[in-house]
Amino acid sequence: MHIPKRKKPANAPSLFFWKTKSKWAVDYDVDDGKGSFRRPRKIFATEAEAKAFLEEQKRETKKQNRLARQEREQKILTPPQLVQAKAAFAIFDQIPHPGKSLVEAVEVYRNYLRLKVDSPYLKDSIGVFLSRKSKAVEQGELSYQSYRTLYQRLKNFLKFFDDKKKVGEVTAQEIIDWLDAKTALPSTRNNYLDDVSTYFRDVSHPDDPNREINVNPVGQVRLHYQRGNAKKSLRTPKDKRKTPHILQVEDAERVVRFAQGYANGEFLGFTVLGMFCGMRPSEVYDFSKLPNPWQCIRLAEKILVLNEVGKIGDRRNVTLQDNAVRWLEYIQNHQLPLCYKFKSKGSDYNRSKFRAMAFLPKEDAETLITLRNRYRSKTGMTPEEKEFCMKQNETLAERQDVLRHTFGTMYYYLSDYNADKTVSQMGNSQRIFVKHYRGLLAHPDDQKRFWAIVPEEREGPQSTPQPS
Repeated sequence: MHIPKRKKPANAPSLFFWKTKSKWAVDYDVDDGKGSFRRPRKIFATEAEAKAFLEEQKRETKKQNRLARQEREQKILTPPQLVQAKAAFAIFDQIPHPGKSLVEAVEVYRNYLRLKVDSPYLKDSIGVFLSRKSKAVEQGELSYQSYRTLYQRLKNFLKFFDDKKKVGEVTAQEIIDWLDAKTALPSTRNNYLDDVSTYFRDVSHPDDPNREINVNPVGQVRLHYQRGNAKKSLRTPKDKRKTPHILQVEDAERVVRFAQGYANGEFLGFTVLGMFCGMRPSEVYDFSKLPNPWQCIRLAEKILVLNEVGKIGDRRNVTLQDNAVRWLEYIQNHQLPLCYKFKSKGSDYNRSKFRAMAFLPKEDAETLITLRNRYRSKTGMTPEEKEFCMKQNETLAERQDVLRHTFGTMYYYLSDYNADKTVSQMGNSQRIFVKHYRGLLAHPDDQKRFWAIVPEEREGPQSTPQPS
């Protein structure tokens, strides 16, 4: 490697009396920018002025000589540095880099390390990301159901790490470990990965000058599973695949009766549209926001018209059975909402309380609600209480779409095992129908009792029996 020659230092400035002009003069060196010096002369009327300028030039000359020495020292590599430089050039020469230099490569790497070390905490970064998504919901750019799903999955992802984890420190292997810990179906696990990828794409976007990281770790995660790693595959073993849960007739009647008397009937419309009309929760949310949703409910014709609502946004006509017409007339006559008032931010505790009381045994539901309230008040729980909450939450998770699953199963038996007709009412494919809705009843004739469940006239809200 070429080592630059020592640059000749500037000469010290000199002071003298110029007799021919009867004045004081100072000669000093000035760098000409080409590696040499020129020596101008400055004349002063008094000795004091000349001495003051002389001292100033001495300081400046000393400073310039020090900087020149430091610059030369920086350009000289030690033997270990020279070995590393040769190795770095050997690696760099193997990379296609038209118009690039090793210095630029090092600068890119330095920025990568800087973003990795200086990136914010994962907890804070996800909070900011969800806050932006919440504003998108308010502006109509994102559906509430999509936001809520994203919120729940990212919060679940966040629980896998401690509070001091930084965004740049999250590795692909840690994301793989998080996915491998789940026993959900392959489609669900892929959906979890999609939402996490959405977050990491946002914080690593190359066009964002304020991006938090340079590399999205999810790319390596997908590559890992594409290689067919049998031990850590997104495929769920068949022996772990759980049969979708449905409500038997007694449980279905208990749930709808409970919704009829709970919270002034606020959840009755949501329950009826899901259980007796087969609507998805997202479809109920969007359907209730229409200017006049009752125009799409043709009670006289026994038809419910769905047009581009919910996560799928498909179009279909649902044939209303007699008991569904009776329930919808009851809701209309009592001026009950078709959907409960859900929160657009944070956890929807009102819905969570209803689901716990409707789908869990009474004692378990009351205990779970008490522990949830204690958790929200920042009061700790014992390990036994945490384990109890996790178990009950898993049970409720299995019943996430239990109303729609129940409708699909009951309609399948009602249509004399006609899968095509059932699929047309559900708005699903045959594959999804076989996977979710072909659950077994305790007895095939139970579907007759299910479609005979009709509302009871009541005066105001009443307490109803809890599930056993």
